[in-house]
Amino acid sequence: MMQNNMTVGNSYTQRDFGLSVLSGVITGLIVYLMLLYGGSGQSWETYSWALIIIVPALFVFGTWLGTLLANWFSFLHSFSRFVVVGFLNTAVDFGVLALLLYLLQYTDGQTTKLIVANTGSFLIAVTNSYFWNKLWSFESRGGGTRQFAQYVAVTVVGLLLNDAIIYAGTTYFQPMFGVSAGNWVFVAKAVGTVVSLIWNFVGYRFIVFKASTQS
Repeated sequence: MMQNNMTVGNSYTQRDFGLSVLSGVITGLIVYLMLLYGGSGQSWETYSWALIIIVPALFVFGTWLGTLLANWFSFLHSFSRFVVVGFLNTAVDFGVLALLLYLLQYTDGQTTKLIVANTGSFLIAVTNSYFWNKLWSFESRGGGTRQFAQYVAVTVVGLLLNDAIIYAGTTYFQPMFGVSAGNWVFVAKAVGTVVSLIWNFVGYRFIVFKASTQS
């Protein structure tokens, strides 16, 4: 029977491999569905199903490389897994946002519906990422209510940054580079996501899961 600490490369565990594949399949599937139902009809989108295979492979390589490089830069062990969780979280966030915008019958300029949908998708996504980051990225087993309260505080700041950027991007900037008004919200969302991901990693590593990363 295969043991959980069986290595695929260096100190890369079977658990790392399995979770990288799982998160990659989920991410690839969400992106594929978004392109299938909301794409622009480009010919290459016909082959987007391949993302369900390509993304897991990239995630496995990324976390394996992070584990290898952690021999010289220790933070890369948790950071590589955090990045994978970040991509998964982004896919969940965008997927839920698209679904909520559809259910709310959002049209360009309806700021209230946009903020409600964005807040809902963000909260669902960060709840998902909490468990992935706690149990995999930072391997934290304790913390209790105090840790969760810190997590919520860091996440709320990330949410405010995310909402502020998506609001500013859709209110003060017109669609550019040939992007349609309907898809411009996702461009603003992408910028907000990058900023909030950076903030969240710093907050999670040095505040929420500090004890785990120092052990």
